[in-house]
Amino acid sequence: MIEPGNPANPFEWLLRLLFAIFVSLEGGSFTSQPEPPAVEPAYGGFYHEIESVEIRALESSPWRISLHIAGHRYEGCPGPVRVIQQREGNTIYVEIYQEVPPNVRCAPVYTAFEDDILLEGSFTDGSYLIDINGYIVDMRLGAITESG
Repeated sequence: MIEPGNPANPFEWLLRLLFAIFVSLEGGSFTSQPEPPAVEPAYGGFYHEIESVEIRALESSPWRISLHIAGHRYEGCPGPVRVIQQREGNTIYVEIYQEVPPNVRCAPVYTAFEDDILLEGSFTDGSYLIDINGYIVDMRLGAITESG
């Protein structure tokens, strides 16, 4: 009969071996870092979490658009913040993320941020969809007419 606590118990021996391997791979540390709330982009880094976007149309013809963005960002590692814009018809995609070198462990530091981003290019009257890290904003531009 196999008894718990008996060193001859193959199941317990296997569990102890797996535990020892796991601890050696983790460097002997039993503290775990919380998962960052941001999603990791494929190129190495952490997306900013967007909580609000204010559209600011600048006085020009054609339109120029600035976005006032607020949210939280993961900044436990040093690294540049990248803003990538892509436009497909009337849809504008904006990615904001902090670049992090691969295979680097970072402290779980999550802070609030606010920033202004000028969208590339110019805009004519019409409807646009702006996607900032998955936060969707509908924008309508048009001439203002006065009735009287």
